[in-house]
Amino acid sequence: MKFTVEPGRVFNLGGYIVENVAKLPYRDVVVGNHLKEPVKIDVPIYSEQMVVAIRESGLIVRPVREGEDLVDAINRVKKALEAWQGG
Repeated sequence: MKFTVEPGRVFNLGGYIVENVAKLPYRDVVVGNHLKEPVKIDVPIYSEQMVVAIRESGLIVRPVREGEDLVDAINRVKKALEAWQGG
């Protein structure tokens, strides 16, 4: 299945991670699209390689580790988007 990340949008992919298959070293992934066009990504996430492919598509990718605050991670990606877009 494909998920479209529109320009300027931030999403967390926690609901799309298949934990018992992916076995990622983090609990969630936040992505942001700083590009001027929508980007389609594959979901659900079954492996670290799929996360790498999302990063390679040009999106901002921020893994969220155990003990880290999800809202803080989302806000960091939003700030990174603002920096890419010039404030």
